[in-house]
Amino acid sequence: MFQRSLLRAITPSAKLPDGVEIVTRSGVRVEIAVRVSDRAKRLLLKFNPIEDRFELVVPRGVRFSDVTRFAEAQQGWVAARLGSAPPRILFQPGETIPILDVPHRIEHVAGSGVPVRLEPGLLIVTGKPEHISRRIRDFLRARARAELGDAARHYAAEIGKPVKGISLNDPKSRWGSCSSRGTLCFSWRLIFAPPKVLRYVAAHEVAHLVEMNHGPKFWAEVARLVGPHQAERAWLTRNATRLQRLG
Repeated sequence: MFQRSLLRAITPSAKLPDGVEIVTRSGVRVEIAVRVSDRAKRLLLKFNPIEDRFELVVPRGVRFSDVTRFAEAQQGWVAARLGSAPPRILFQPGETIPILDVPHRIEHVAGSGVPVRLEPGLLIVTGKPEHISRRIRDFLRARARAELGDAARHYAAEIGKPVKGISLNDPKSRWGSCSSRGTLCFSWRLIFAPPKVLRYVAAHEVAHLVEMNHGPKFWAEVARLVGPHQAERAWLTRNATRLQRLG
């Protein structure tokens, strides 16, 4: 028997509600945020795997009945996104996370001492339980900065260009960037990736110090620095969501 999805408005306003809620055929309730955009040309449903959050971008002037009808029609897509998302792994004792692609189980030791240390297969955290997640994140960011900084400076020396600065952030859609001033920015989540993948991203951004585009000369420069890199690029594409759901 066919079962229709149910919808209801959340926080209604004079124009459009802030969101709608659908109930999929399997009975899962999913809230979809609604955002009106002057730039949007059509209704567009997005899924943020980092936050398990759905957002429906709506052109200005669209009627609420059209919004609900569109959301209802996408219930299969919503269910598929939820079903295909890798499991979220939190930074807490008993969980296992990759560090440079090597699995490490998180273990908490009461008392003081070095906040976080690595042992074969273990990531050991001291201090109060409520500080575990923050301490692990701080440790991983510091390790990522060191690894990426060393790789970037190495490749920059090869092309004879200075790196003016290195920063880390947590972008949703890209692993690095290079400013016109020579500052490189990387995702700290690259610390989860294999070393060859991390070094490829470092070389990619360093190559922008020579070519601020993605033309043939740019890719030739990347290949000169790290050799064939198709496998590393493919690894990032396959594992992007998994890395975003760590922590």
